[in-house]
Amino acid sequence: MKSTLLFLLCTLTPALLFAQESAEFDINQLMQPGKYGVAISKHFGVTEIPAFKANPNDTNCIALENGLRQHTFINAAAYHESKADRPIKRVEVIFSRYPIRDGKYNMYYPLLCNRLLELFRLDPSLNSKEIQWEIILQTNCHNDEDTRTLFHGIICYYEPKERVAGNEISLVESIAELEEGLPESVVIPPSATFEMKTEIIVKHYESKRQNLVPPPAKEEISESYIEKNEVRARRFARRYWSTDSTVQAVLNRNKEWKNVLVVADWTGSMYGYGAQILEWHIENFRTSGLKFFTLFNDGDHQKDSQKKVGHTGGIYCEYADNLSELIDLYDLVQLKGGGGDCEENDVEALLEGIEKYPNSDNIILIADNYSPVRDKELFDLIDKPVKVIICGYNSSYGVLEDYVQLAEKTGGSIHTIEYDIFDMKDGLAMKGLKVTSAFNALGSSKTFRFEKEETYDNLRKSYFDTTIITDLNYAIREKDNVRLLALRDQGQKKLPTGIYKIKNLKSLDFTGNSLKKVPGSLDRFVNLRVLKMDSNQIKKVSPDITGIRFLLELSLAHNQINELPREIWTYRYFIRLNISDNKLTELPRNMRFQHLKRLDVSANEIKDLPPNLSGISKLDTLIISYNKLEQIPSSISSLKKLVYLDVSNNKITTIDKRIARLRTLKTLVISGNPISAEELEKLHGYLPETEIVNEVEQ
Repeated sequence: MKSTLLFLLCTLTPALLFAQESAEFDINQLMQPGKYGVAISKHFGVTEIPAFKANPNDTNCIALENGLRQHTFINAAAYHESKADRPIKRVEVIFSRYPIRDGKYNMYYPLLCNRLLELFRLDPSLNSKEIQWEIILQTNCHNDEDTRTLFHGIICYYEPKERVAGNEISLVESIAELEEGLPESVVIPPSATFEMKTEIIVKHYESKRQNLVPPPAKEEISESYIEKNEVRARRFARRYWSTDSTVQAVLNRNKEWKNVLVVADWTGSMYGYGAQILEWHIENFRTSGLKFFTLFNDGDHQKDSQKKVGHTGGIYCEYADNLSELIDLYDLVQLKGGGGDCEENDVEALLEGIEKYPNSDNIILIADNYSPVRDKELFDLIDKPVKVIICGYNSSYGVLEDYVQLAEKTGGSIHTIEYDIFDMKDGLAMKGLKVTSAFNALGSSKTFRFEKEETYDNLRKSYFDTTIITDLNYAIREKDNVRLLALRDQGQKKLPTGIYKIKNLKSLDFTGNSLKKVPGSLDRFVNLRVLKMDSNQIKKVSPDITGIRFLLELSLAHNQINELPREIWTYRYFIRLNISDNKLTELPRNMRFQHLKRLDVSANEIKDLPPNLSGISKLDTLIISYNKLEQIPSSISSLKKLVYLDVSNNKITTIDKRIARLRTLKTLVISGNPISAEELEKLHGYLPETEIVNEVEQ
């Protein structure tokens, strides 16, 4: 190793070795990529694009070509022949994000370091802290043949025309366009740097968004307004032009989709696709069914190490018919972040969009087929079907499993440039999905399938994914495979210690035992989604169980609980909570569940409901029978999504008239209450469309 370093030191120019004070990179470190490769890569930003196209006529940059997996320059002589007098302010190293192994791309640090050494041999002055450094990863490469057709090398950009790679995209040109549209009150100093200009424009757009209002009715929007923004949209789309017309093809085939929420991945590799849907919407404005937009950029320039599932951010919403504001939003979201690592926060964006626009009828996700979903744990929180438009589909690569699972779990669909796959049966296998009811681009029906290999491993995985194991010893032997475990009616006074060896447990049913406490040690089951401990002798529940990251269902019925810790009442991921047949005397005022759909607190000793129920506004089923309620209070009116309400066998004599606000209520069970005929008549008047079940009345 020492002799190799000595040889390299002798071959490098003195300028390259000793002009280190203002250098961005340490030459000695570049010559030891195995030791310093990770640290060197942190000098770079990372942008993903479908494919980079070098323009030989572009006088704002110099393209130095390496070729695939090579570090010497094919056209090194051209650098000094064509170099302009302007200083170079930005350097991009162009790679292909290939090969992908186990769903991940790993940077090849020796190649990166050797390309930089070759660059600095060519021009030592480029090793400067004054230059912005970027790695560009091309994503339209799924095999060696694809990859060889792409450009690989280094692009040096002059001041002031630094260009962000990707379909000849230029952030500087984008900023220049945005500058022209600024009002006179927004002043950008002539000496402002690119970063200063960006900051000023971002602040301007953010201030404009503070007073957004819904758009007027479509028929009230003038043709001049549409035409003005159509010009903007076309210019915008040309900036991010893509040869892949997947998005427009899918929308043209499915014009019957109405009241649509579009959730679009607006990161570097997806700019061409996101621009397509904007242009299509404005060109088809009068008939377009697109109603709402949610754009996400995976975290607003947040460091990858700081991105947390469900809390990554970089998500922005706008009404589709606010055309000018929508185009502004596209620019704002791009300026605030362009991605980062490979994974994206698709589900977080879907949830935020659905929460912002709950009345949308169709949900479309514009998805990057080569970027895994960061937050798959949150799939079960999505309560509407998702139509996934697969961008970058390739028949040899197929559809990324994450998006197949998303469509299957939500009852949604998959859409490629040629096919609409509406029936997602058996859609979970990475190597294939059995599909029926597919239609090709011409509209004629066609049945096709990607055959799933029924290997022994596939069959074992399918078995453990769907089979409830009831033998603990067997479960421990298969501890890496067991997902569903039920240890019912075994007289256990505590959880068996061996159970903690089953790391991937998703459902635990410990009903009919003799536990006196729900232990906090359950938080070791980080993948647990369902926990059932009905019919034990439980009096206490440890608040530590909220350390389970995404527990969706908790059932503690038929126990002796008189109080639950505050952390339980504010755990954000519950969808179903059953605490029936216990000794609760009240529900807390600070009850706050972001996703709770079903709450069962029947057979307790509750005398009243809290004065504010807005913290459980997504509830569709509330069962509070066999308690001590004397009235249905006005606070019940805040449950706008309630479908089923059971208040039977209480002491109810009066019902607040604001119950009439429950427009979605289909069934109200009120049997076994001392309610007068007069109050019942009023109730029928308040809820004329609701089925009111009252055995006494019958």
